[in-house]
Amino acid sequence: MSSISNTMGTLLVGVIVCAVLWGVALLQTYNYYNLYRADHLPLKSLVAIVFATDTVHHITESAVKLCR
Repeated sequence: MSSISNTMGTLLVGVIVCAVLWGVALLQTYNYYNLYRADHLPLKSLVAIVFATDTVHHITESAVKLCR
């Protein structure tokens, strides 16, 4: 077996854990927008930017790890 084959399972587990944590962030973002409708636009924008950044990070991390 080559050395890369030994690490692919670990990478897959990492991507799965990252996907679960992204799902938690999605749920928290959803709950925030439903529960705190009266918050000001700058705070709502900050939440959206942080979530969008996390989404881009998850996409690029998955692509890099799984496309090796």
